[in-house]
Amino acid sequence: MSVIRKISKRLSSKKKSTPVNTTQDEVIAKLGLKAYLNAPLDLTVMLDINTWSLENHPPPRTKNLPRAFLRRLWLLSPQARSTRCQPPAESPMDAPQGEIIPSLIGGDSQCLVNPLDMVVAVYRSANSFLQLEMSARMVQRQFAVPLLLPAITPDQSVCFLLWSLRGVVGQWRPHSLAENSGISQGGLVSTAMPLISCVKLGHCSVSKSQVLSHLVGRPQNSSECFLHRGMEGGQLPRRLADGLVELCWCLPCGDRDVFPEPVAIANLRGDGTRQEKQVSFLCRVSSVIIVFCGNLGEKERQLLASLEGRAKRVILIDLCRGQEESEKNEVEMLNHGLNLPEESVLSGRCVREEELANQLSKTLNHLLPDRLTYVTIEDAASIAEELGLMVDENAMCKKALAQVEEVLTGIENGANHYRALNLPLQGAFWSRLAEVEKVETRQKDMGEKHFLRELGLVFELTNQRPGSGTHNVLRLPSVAADLLLYGVPLEILDGDASNMPCSWVGCVMAEFNRRLPFGTKVRVLTSLGIHNARNSEMLSALFGVQFPSRSTGNTRGAYLLALGLPDNLKEDMQCDFLLMIDVEGLRSTGLSVEQDNLKHDNEMAAMVSGLSDVILQNMPPDGETEIHSTLPVIVNALLRTRGSGAFPISQLLTQGVGLNSKLLSLQIQRVTQVLEAVAETSPGVIESESSLETVSSSIPCLIGPWQNNSLSVSVDEEYSSTILQVKQDLLGALKRSATKSKAASVPEFIERLCTVWKTVKGATFPFEFGETEVGEAFCIMCTELSQWEKNLLEHMDVWFMGTLGRFVAGKAATLEKGCDPLDQLNKEAITEVKVEVEKIRSTLEDNLKKDDLHIRFIEKFKPNFFNSLNAIQKRATSKILEKLQTATEDHYFSTTLMSFTSVLNANTEVTLHRLIESSKLNKCLLNDKQLEEEFDSVWSESLSTTEFRTSEKEDITACVIQKLKENLNDRGLHKHMQKLNAIGQEIPSSFTVNDEHFGYRSRLKHMLEVNNRLQMLQAHRLATKITDEYNNFVRTKSALAADFSASYITDALEIVDKALKTKTMDIRSAFEVDLKVYLCSHACRDFQVIHDQYARDGEFLVYLNGKKDGFKVDFIYQFRKRDQAQRVAGAFTTMVLRPSALDYIYRPLGLWIKETVTMDDSQRYLSPRAFKRCVLEELIREDSFESFLEYLLSYESFSLKRIRKKVEECLAGTTAMNEQREQRLGEIIGKMASAVSLTSHGESRVLSDISLLLEKVCLNLEADGEVTVNKDSMECPLFHITTDWARFVTCLLESLAEMRLALSQQFSKDREVSEVLRTLPVKPQNSLFSGVRGCEKRCPFCKAPCEAGASHHEVHSALLHRPKGLLSYTRDDSGSLSHHTCPSDMARDSLFQNQDTDAQPRPYRDYRSLYPDWHITPEDPSAQTVSAYWRYVLVRFNSRFAHEYQREPAVLPGEWHLITQEEALESLKKAFPVEA
Repeated sequence: MSVIRKISKRLSSKKKSTPVNTTQDEVIAKLGLKAYLNAPLDLTVMLDINTWSLENHPPPRTKNLPRAFLRRLWLLSPQARSTRCQPPAESPMDAPQGEIIPSLIGGDSQCLVNPLDMVVAVYRSANSFLQLEMSARMVQRQFAVPLLLPAITPDQSVCFLLWSLRGVVGQWRPHSLAENSGISQGGLVSTAMPLISCVKLGHCSVSKSQVLSHLVGRPQNSSECFLHRGMEGGQLPRRLADGLVELCWCLPCGDRDVFPEPVAIANLRGDGTRQEKQVSFLCRVSSVIIVFCGNLGEKERQLLASLEGRAKRVILIDLCRGQEESEKNEVEMLNHGLNLPEESVLSGRCVREEELANQLSKTLNHLLPDRLTYVTIEDAASIAEELGLMVDENAMCKKALAQVEEVLTGIENGANHYRALNLPLQGAFWSRLAEVEKVETRQKDMGEKHFLRELGLVFELTNQRPGSGTHNVLRLPSVAADLLLYGVPLEILDGDASNMPCSWVGCVMAEFNRRLPFGTKVRVLTSLGIHNARNSEMLSALFGVQFPSRSTGNTRGAYLLALGLPDNLKEDMQCDFLLMIDVEGLRSTGLSVEQDNLKHDNEMAAMVSGLSDVILQNMPPDGETEIHSTLPVIVNALLRTRGSGAFPISQLLTQGVGLNSKLLSLQIQRVTQVLEAVAETSPGVIESESSLETVSSSIPCLIGPWQNNSLSVSVDEEYSSTILQVKQDLLGALKRSATKSKAASVPEFIERLCTVWKTVKGATFPFEFGETEVGEAFCIMCTELSQWEKNLLEHMDVWFMGTLGRFVAGKAATLEKGCDPLDQLNKEAITEVKVEVEKIRSTLEDNLKKDDLHIRFIEKFKPNFFNSLNAIQKRATSKILEKLQTATEDHYFSTTLMSFTSVLNANTEVTLHRLIESSKLNKCLLNDKQLEEEFDSVWSESLSTTEFRTSEKEDITACVIQKLKENLNDRGLHKHMQKLNAIGQEIPSSFTVNDEHFGYRSRLKHMLEVNNRLQMLQAHRLATKITDEYNNFVRTKSALAADFSASYITDALEIVDKALKTKTMDIRSAFEVDLKVYLCSHACRDFQVIHDQYARDGEFLVYLNGKKDGFKVDFIYQFRKRDQAQRVAGAFTTMVLRPSALDYIYRPLGLWIKETVTMDDSQRYLSPRAFKRCVLEELIREDSFESFLEYLLSYESFSLKRIRKKVEECLAGTTAMNEQREQRLGEIIGKMASAVSLTSHGESRVLSDISLLLEKVCLNLEADGEVTVNKDSMECPLFHITTDWARFVTCLLESLAEMRLALSQQFSKDREVSEVLRTLPVKPQNSLFSGVRGCEKRCPFCKAPCEAGASHHEVHSALLHRPKGLLSYTRDDSGSLSHHTCPSDMARDSLFQNQDTDAQPRPYRDYRSLYPDWHITPEDPSAQTVSAYWRYVLVRFNSRFAHEYQREPAVLPGEWHLITQEEALESLKKAFPVEA
C-alpha cells in the first residue's frame, strides 16, 4: 500500500468523542480534528499536505485551516497562524451548514476561529514527532511555542511539552563572552537561563501579549511572536487556548540585543485566577513573575497576595482604571504584603503597549545577569511532574533516551573514533574491501555471482549479530522496505568508504517492489550540493521529507526516499513514484586524508547523476571555503554522465546573492546547457526547453533559515515564495522528463543502479576520478562559447536598431509592391545570424585544434559544442525574430491605436457637442448611466470604422451546429435533426410562418378563417419579437472587445426558449426548430464577423477593452466639465453680462427718444408756455371733460401721460428704435468679446479658481468707461470652479453669441413702444416734461400755474387765471360754483378766507400781505378776450363740474354763453403768442 493510500485510510477513519464542553467540541469539529484526538497525526501527513502543494492561499473552509497551518509552517510563512478563510465564489446556499463565512470587507470578517485555538487544537491532534517538527519551525519563524498545553477534552490533562522542544537548537553571543568573541550553541531545553513568566489578573486595557511581542521584538524586527488581539482574528473569543503557556527565547547576537544574556519568556493565556495549576507551576520554575494587574476583585487580590513566598521575584504592572483616589488606594493594595521595591511596580495607565514594553525592558535588564536565578526546561519538567502535570516524555521515552545515551557512549570522542570502536564494519575493513573490489574490477571483469557473493558476505557481517538466526537477517530488507514506504530514507551509497552494498540495496528495493502494484513506474530526483548547501534541510522545506543531515553528525553518503504521486501528477509525469536522492557530506572536511579526498566525491557525484531524471544543483551560500571546489566535482560528474549516454534535466538553485555564488551558478548553467545540446538529426530525441533559454536566465535564490542558527534573525521575507517557485520548477522539470524519456520500473531502476555502480567502481570513464583538469578545460570552453553568444546578441542588437528605422521608413513602399515587410526583415535577420554563427563556428574549430592535451581530451564532446552552437543560433534567431515581430506589432499597434484614438476622439467630440447642446436646450442634466450608454455607442461606432488586419478564417459553423444539437437533444427534439443541414447554406432574409408550425387541432379550429390569419399573425409577432431580442444580443456582443465564444450560441438559444415559455397559442415544435435554425444561420454570419476581427487583433482589442473604462471615465469627465463650463458661462452671461448689456443698450435710449420726439415736434417743447398752449389747444379740440378735470387737478401726471402718448405716436410704425437697440447691442457684444479675448491672452492652464479671470473680464469692461458691471452675483460658489480656461472662453463666447441672438430676437418681437418705455432707466417723457415744466408755483386762489418768463424770478404771475368754480369753489352767497376769477375778485374788492388767514375774511387787494411773491393784476373790463378760454370751458362743462364737485352749477353771465371755440382759441393765442 502506498503512502498516499495509507494516509487516506487514516484520514477517513473517524473516531468520535463526546466532550462535555460543547463550545470546545464545536471548535474542534469546525477545524475537522475530532478524528485525530485519539489517533494523532504523524509526520507522514506532511507528505500529503505539503509535498505536492504549490499554493499559499487562504483555505476555502474552516476545516482546511489545520492543513493550511501545517503547510505554511513548513514554508516558514509569516501568515502560518492566520485563520482567515477565502471562500470560493459560491452562493451561501452552496456552503455546508456552519461553514458560511461572512463576505464583509475587513480582516476578521473572514476569521471564525481564534488563531491560538487552532494552534492548540493542531498540537493536541499531533503525535510527539510531528510536534517536534512543528515546534522547531515555529521557533525558526520566531513564533512562541506551547510549553503547557491545556486540556481540550474531559479525558485530557494539562501537558508539559518537553519532547517537542528538544529539537530547538540555537546560537547566541552572550555579552559576558564579548571580549573573547565567543559563540554558544546548544539545545535550548537543556540550557540554563532566566525564565520570565507573565500572568494577567483582571481585565486589562492593554494587550499583555502585544507588550511581550514588542519586548522580544528587536527595533529592526517587527516581531509578532505572541498572537494578540491587535492581530487578525486575535480579538475573537478563545475556546481552547485559555490555560496555554507559550514560550519564546531572546538570544543575544551582538547587534542591538534586547537582553545581554539568553532569556526565556513564558506567557500564560487567560486570567490567572482560572488557571491555578499553571500559576503554581510558573511560580515554582520562574526567575521572575510579571503580573499585569487590571481591575481586581477578591479572587485576584487573594492570588496576588499568595505570590509572596511562592514566587522568587515579582514585577507588578498597574493597569487599574477608575477615579484618581481609588486608583491610588488600589496601587497600595496591590503592593500590600509583597513589599516590592519601587522599581518593581510599573504604571501602565494611559501608556501604549510599545512604551510599556520599553519600561519593562529597562526593569528586566537592571536585574540581568546576576539578580535572577537560572533554570532549564528539563528541570522545569520535573517540577511539572511534582505538581501532577503530565509530561510528554513518559517512562518509556526516558528509558529509550537512556538506551540511546548508553549506545552513544564514547561519541564525545569523535565520530571516527566511535565508528572504529563500535561499528568496525563501517571503518577500515569496509573501506579496504571497497578499494579491493574497485582494484579487482579495474584489473578484470568481476562476475555477477562473485560480486553478489561478496556483497552478501558484507550484508551478513554488518547485519547479523552473534547468536541471531538467518531468518532475522532475511527479514531486514522487508523491514527496510516498510520504512522506505513510511518515509524513512535508505542509504544507497556510503560516502565515507565510497562503497555501495549492492545486495542490501537490491534486496530492499526488491521488497519495496513487491509492495507496489505490478508495473509501477518511478522517476528519480536528486539534490546535489556540497555539505554546506544543507541539502536535507532544503529538501525538507521543499517536500516535507526527512533526510539525514550532515550538520547533525551523520556520515556522508547518498540516501534514497520514495514518494507516492497524487493522481494528477502521475499523468503529467507518467510515473507512480518519485525516488528522491539526497547527497550528504560532499566536499566535507574533518575526515582522514584517506577518506576525505576528491576521488570519493567524484565517485559519489557521478553515481547519483547517472541515476537521475532530474538533478537539482544546490549551490551553497556565499563565503563558504569549499565553494570553488564544488565546480569541478559537479562538472566532472555531468561530463561522465553525458559520456555514458543518458543525461538528466538540470535545475539550479543558489543560496547566496554574492558574486561567487552567481559566478558559480552561471558557470554550471553554461556547462549544463552545452551538455544538454543535442543534434537536430538525432532520432527520437526531443530538444530540451532549456536549449532555447539564455545563460543569464533567472536562477532562484533561497536564503534558508539554516544559514543562521540565531533565533534572533528573522526568516527571509522571500523564503516562502522562493520555496514554492523552486518546487514548481522541479515539478515542471519532472514533467518535461516525461517527454524526454520513459519512466523506469523498480526492477529497471535496480538494474540501472547496479550498472551505474559497476561503471563507477570500474572507473570505466574517459578520465580518472581524481582529475580536475578536464572539467576546468570544459568550463573554459563553455565560458568562451557564452562570451561568443553574448557578442552575437550584441551584434544583432546593433543590426536591429539600424534595421528598425529602415523598416518604418520603407514600410509603405514595401506594401505597395505587395510584399509583407516583416517577411523581408525576417529573411535578412536569419541570414545575418547565420553569417555571424559561421564565424563563431570557425573560431571554435580552430580552438579545438590547438595542441593542448586537455583540449584534445574534451574533443569527445565536440558534437556537444557544435550542437550548442546550433542552439545559440536558434536562440539568437528566435530573439531577433521575436524582436522584429514585436517591433512590427508595436508599430502596427501604435498606428492602429492612433487611428482608433483619432476616430474615437472625433466621434466623442461630435457626441459631446450634441449632448451639451441637448443639455442646454432641454435644461436637464444627464446621469452617468445615460452617458455610459452614449459612450458605448461611440465606442462601438469607432470600433466598426477602424480597419483591423484580416486573418485566416476559422469557420464557426460547426460550433454553432454542435450547440444547436445539444439544445435540441436536451429538449427532446431529435426528430428534427435533419433540418440542421440548412445551417451554413443560403441565409434566408426573413422567417416565414407556415401551416407546419401548427397542430391539427389548431388548424381545424381556425379553418373557417381566411388563411388562418389570426394564428399566423400571432406566430409572426412572436418570431419578430424573438428576432429583435436576438439582434440586440448580437449588437451587445459586437460592442465587446472579445472573441466569439460558444456560450454566445447557448445564450442566443436561451432567448428562444424563454420566449416560447410565455406563448399563448397552440404551436408545434417545428416552429421552435425552424426559428432556431433561422437564428443560428444568422449567428454563423454575425459571430463569424466578430471572430474574424478578433482572430488577428485579439490582443490589441483586449488592450483597447482594458482602456475602455478609462476612455469612458474621461468621456463622462469631459461632459461634466464642459457642461459645467457651459452652465457657468451661461450663468455668468445671464447674471452679469446680460444686465450690463441691457444697461448699455437702454440707458442712452431714453435720451435718444427725447431727441427724436423733440425734433419731430419742436414747437411743443420749445418752452413751458409753448407746451401749455399746445396742451390747452388739444384739450379744447378734444372737448373731453375728463381731460380738463385731470389737467386742472393733476397737471404733472396729465402732462406726463400726454407727453408719453406723443412719444408713442412719434415712434409708432417706425424701426428707428429697434435699429438703435441693435446698434447698441452690436457695440456691447463687441466690447464684451474684446474683454474676454484680452483676459484669455496667455491663459491656457487649468485654474484653481475661475472667478479670478472673470473678475478681470469685468475690469476690462469697466475700463471702457461706458459699461457698468454689477459683480455682486459673482460671490456665489457657482463661479469657483476649476476648468480649462481656453475651453471656458469658447463656452463664454458661445454664450455671448447666444445672448446677442436672443436679444436681437427679443427686440424684433418687442416692438411695442409702451413696453420699451416701461423698461427704460431714463424715461423720455420725464426728460421732455422736465424741459417744459416751468415754474411749479400755483396761484394761491385759482391754482393757475405761474407764467413768468424768466427761469429765475422772484414774483410769480399767471396769464390765465381760472374761474374758481373749476376747482370746486362756490359763491359766498350760495352753494353754486363760482365763476369769478382772481383778477375779477380784485376788481370787485371781494374778500377771501383760507387757512392762511386763519379762516378770517381778508380783502383780495391785501393778498400780498400773505403772498408777497405773487402778483395778480385786477381784471380790465376792456380785455375780456384773454379770459375767454376758461369761460368757454366753464360754460361748456358747467353742469359736469357741478356734478363732479357735488355743487350747484355756476350762474354765468349771459355773454359767456356767446363765446365760441374759435374765440377761446384766439384768447389762448393772445395769452401765449407763438415764439420764434
